[in-house]
Amino acid sequence: MNKLAIILLIVAIGVLAFRFINKPTSHKNSSNMKVITLTTDNFQSETKNGITVVDFWASWCMPCRMMGPVIEKFADSSDESVHVGKVNVDENPAIAQEFAVRSIPTIIFFKDGKEAARSVGLTSKESLQKTVDSLK
Repeated sequence: MNKLAIILLIVAIGVLAFRFINKPTSHKNSSNMKVITLTTDNFQSETKNGITVVDFWASWCMPCRMMGPVIEKFADSSDESVHVGKVNVDENPAIAQEFAVRSIPTIIFFKDGKEAARSVGLTSKESLQKTVDSLK
């Protein structure tokens, strides 16, 4: 291969890698998931009663993408007394600022509208359940 072909190949691989890494993740709720998309319009009403687990995330955040399936599995396995929601910090910066979310993913556990616990970084479904159980 000549040098130009090698350079073009490297550039093509770089472009594909960049697109893969920056591929937006929809995080939309499917019909079988219990995850609520939280915004400034519904945040207070959705978190004011009972226990609500809220995942603060962004589409460009690789650890957030890794946490997404954990949150979905947790929501699917949780009983109806536990609500699970997600806040996109890029689309709802006021909520992130209100709760001093400085790193993502951050999981905040609310009990009757007030912060009761917090976890920063990746965590397991079992750890989420243990925290929820401690709040009941």
